[in-house]
Amino acid sequence: MDKARLKVALQELSCDSSLEVKNGFKMLIKHYYSEGQLITAANLSKAAGYDSYEVANKQYGSFARKFSEKSGIKSPVLRDAKPVWTFALCDEIQSKQHQTGYVWKLRSEIAEALQELGIVKVTTGSDVIADIREAETKFGSEKYCTSIIQARIGQGRFRASLINYWEGCALTGCSEEGLLVASHIKPWNQCSPQEALSMTNGLLLIPNLDKAFDKGFISFNSNGGMLISKNLSDIDLQLLGIDQGLSIPREKYTSEHDEFMSFHRNNIFQNNS
Repeated sequence: MDKARLKVALQELSCDSSLEVKNGFKMLIKHYYSEGQLITAANLSKAAGYDSYEVANKQYGSFARKFSEKSGIKSPVLRDAKPVWTFALCDEIQSKQHQTGYVWKLRSEIAEALQELGIVKVTTGSDVIADIREAETKFGSEKYCTSIIQARIGQGRFRASLINYWEGCALTGCSEEGLLVASHIKPWNQCSPQEALSMTNGLLLIPNLDKAFDKGFISFNSNGGMLISKNLSDIDLQLLGIDQGLSIPREKYTSEHDEFMSFHRNNIFQNNS
């Protein structure tokens, strides 16, 4: 599979506000985070709130068909001369441990594309342990340590405060919470406890913008206008679906936000000028 085509297809689908696609992403993200990236139809149905695994199978297949149409990648499996679209996303694995006799295994190419787009984040295992140890060493206080760790993995009041303030992606307005990332402007591991938990030290962004911002490929000027690093080519911008005219709404972008953004511009942004 051509990963660039996969990423473009997933990015285009992430902008689709239909319930079918939103639920498809819920199932896909659940699939990614499942142990061994193996999942039953029953667990897929729970991820999207369906009562029936038959309905979940149908909806996941419908989502996979849209993905296939956008990527140009066809299902490799035919049944009754018709494509089984789910196979564009995953393989069917025999399993004696499950009543249905099989589970879905997410294709590695899809998992990698999700990671590179920032739709999912690799913050498990040793990464989380390292974060916890760093927070314990730096902040000491158990109360602050717990809050910082929760903020870091998107489960604390930091994310909740950003959702309440921004009401969607700070740049595109996308309101699907499952696709939004609570992104620190000044990196949390360079902050004081107060800074790390400050609502004005955060942007709520869709995954591609969060990843570009986190890596310093984009930043923002004192008016909230987007700055783009020369290290990000026009082709990359197109593939990532980043509109160079995007900006943070002036009514939302305060002087407190810009104090943190000044740190980002001077220390994180890949400014080659």
